[in-house]
Amino acid sequence: MAVRGVLPTHYKWWALSATSLGMFMAMVNGTTLLVALPTLIRVLHMSSLLAIWVMLAYMVTQTILVLTVGRFSDMYGRKRWYVAGFALFTAASLAAGFSPNGQTLLVIRAIQAVGGSLVMGNATAIVADAFPREQLGLALGINSIVIALGQISGPILGGLLVSWINWHWVFWFNVPVGVIGTVWSWRQLRDITKPQRNQSIDYWGNFTYMLSLLGILIAITWGGIRGWSSPVVYTALVTGGLGFYVFLRWERVVSQPLLKLQLFRNRAFAMGNLSNFFIAVGRGAIILLFIFYFQGARGENALQAGISVIPMAVAMGITAPISGWLADRMGARILATV
Repeated sequence: MAVRGVLPTHYKWWALSATSLGMFMAMVNGTTLLVALPTLIRVLHMSSLLAIWVMLAYMVTQTILVLTVGRFSDMYGRKRWYVAGFALFTAASLAAGFSPNGQTLLVIRAIQAVGGSLVMGNATAIVADAFPREQLGLALGINSIVIALGQISGPILGGLLVSWINWHWVFWFNVPVGVIGTVWSWRQLRDITKPQRNQSIDYWGNFTYMLSLLGILIAITWGGIRGWSSPVVYTALVTGGLGFYVFLRWERVVSQPLLKLQLFRNRAFAMGNLSNFFIAVGRGAIILLFIFYFQGARGENALQAGISVIPMAVAMGITAPISGWLADRMGARILATV
């Protein structure tokens, strides 16, 4: 239960500033690295497969952990995990800039994602705890604008850092921001909900979820390079499929599941998530191809490539709040179909 009555009236805005800073840093981190990827392939002598996994390591780790992070925070308090995430993300960013090769960078990116998961997995909950219901839409809207700003500024920032300084600063740029965010969050945030120690962690669900996700992704990324008949690809695909099957069976019977499968009986919820999945796949593929096209086939430098992909990010940033406003008046189904 929240205890807003004992909080300073300005606390909600300090909490929003801390979460906005964390979300901005996380979004900039992904988009700056994307622009720098062709340079990293050349400088660190990475294969295209390894380069893809340098990107995937962060996203996969965050996808695996984000649900569990929320449960941990419900049990032990949000502030400590949020601040720890900021600190870990900052330390990993510093270490990533010293990476001597792609393999080391991949491992550090996974560690960085642990910190990012702690930040992203708690940010919305912290805002929801701090704001009264009638102002929650405003607060979440501000967070959405910050995310859009991160998407828009990231490619240009990444291009500037790579073109004018060097690739190390794509990661080191996060360090001063992370230090400020860690200190600010530690000083300003408070735990204003009672920890729910009666909850438990679904460790087996986490393991099978991780196994299925890694297996399927390894099969997909290796299949086009090594061939679909490769033993590695075949083993990964079978492992991923079995892991997913066990995950689904387990989640149906465990008392406190990692993911409540009953939610997908709601058609709107299920179709909304399916739509988001395909949108994310298409958007990620297009941006990745554009970056390599502009820096490869077109021969542009990192800054020019970053500027070239800006229109897509700007369009998303502009249409996101407008589409939300229209959805309230026209219904989401028509807009989503269009």
